[in-house]
Amino acid sequence: MNSDGCSLPDFINATEIIPCGMMIEPYGEHSFAELKEYYKEQCQKNENASSFMLKNMALMSDLRAGLLSCKKTGKAVYAVLNVDEEQRTTGELPADSALITLQSMGLSAFGIEAESEDTIVDGIIRLVRFSEIPLFAKVSEKSISELKENGLTVTEKDGYAFFDISEDEKEKAFKLANERQAFFLEPDTTEISEAIPCEANMDEILCEASQEAFDILKIEMNSPDDALAFIQDAHMADLPVMFSCEDDISIMLALMLYQGRALIDSTCELDEKTLTKAVTKYGAVIY
Repeated sequence: MNSDGCSLPDFINATEIIPCGMMIEPYGEHSFAELKEYYKEQCQKNENASSFMLKNMALMSDLRAGLLSCKKTGKAVYAVLNVDEEQRTTGELPADSALITLQSMGLSAFGIEAESEDTIVDGIIRLVRFSEIPLFAKVSEKSISELKENGLTVTEKDGYAFFDISEDEKEKAFKLANERQAFFLEPDTTEISEAIPCEANMDEILCEASQEAFDILKIEMNSPDDALAFIQDAHMADLPVMFSCEDDISIMLALMLYQGRALIDSTCELDEKTLTKAVTKYGAVIY
């Protein structure tokens, strides 16, 4: 049991799912749907697995596609990232962005590993403050003592250490992310941009809007084509995004393809089932 009385994950025999090596648009030639299909096949090949561990994945696209596919089995899904001293993977994905996105989508537990144990300790101290799922790593007793001195609760099981911290120390701001950065925003002081209509080649528009005095970019879309147009240039947005959309198909397409955790404009008239699915499947924040 952890400090909240909840059972700790049992992933010592979890089946590892490793990256497929495909780059998705706009960085490569493959689609996100192809990634999901690949990981679906891996799950089917391991249909007798008790749980799944996403391992050695350095990109948000692989992690999200793997999680979405493995979740369909109804079994627990875990992830462990190998990070450098800046808490980034070899694909430049920040560990905090990955954690925020994956835990909102239903990941069961999140871990980090690194060449240096000091790097792991630094990462755990940062991540534990906004982790909403079990956070784990393999560390020495010396590092466990150091983490306890920093106010963390440490529970050991099956060669892993699990970390938590008191609710008073948890991050209270709402948490968003893209594949390059994590964002912590206070609702009372958040500034949202004017609606930005989707169009082809909107990279300069998104880049310029990200330089303005906003905290969130509101992206207006009215069709699946709008969603596809935005996703082609979404990497140019250096701020979290809010989707303003009245079409159920378009909003779900945008959320599936967006490599991060996004918001949905609460004033939009979307079907209640769509909103529920957007939150539970893709981790969207209704705001």
